[in-house]
Amino acid sequence: MESQANKSLQSIADNTGIQINRMKGSYTQIAAFAKTTGLDTSSALGLADRAMVAVADSAAFYDRSLEETTESLQSFLKGCLLYTSDAADDRI
Repeated sequence: MESQANKSLQSIADNTGIQINRMKGSYTQIAAFAKTTGLDTSSALGLADRAMVAVADSAAFYDRSLEETTESLQSFLKGCLLYTSDAADDRI
């Protein structure tokens, strides 16, 4: 899985101009969060890949750091997860 993550980061780096080492912390944080929600490793890396593209674009557009943008995205994802979980509980 490490090679898959490195390939993903290299692709994002090539497209965004952000160095791989600059993105590793955010990528790992998002992948770890995805794993805690119950995704398998492959799916967690897929989510981290899509999320890092969004983080890189948002950070550039809003002139914010990758870390700030990652925290905002993760808060959004947590909110969606809680909302989905609460809605499922209401149906039971």
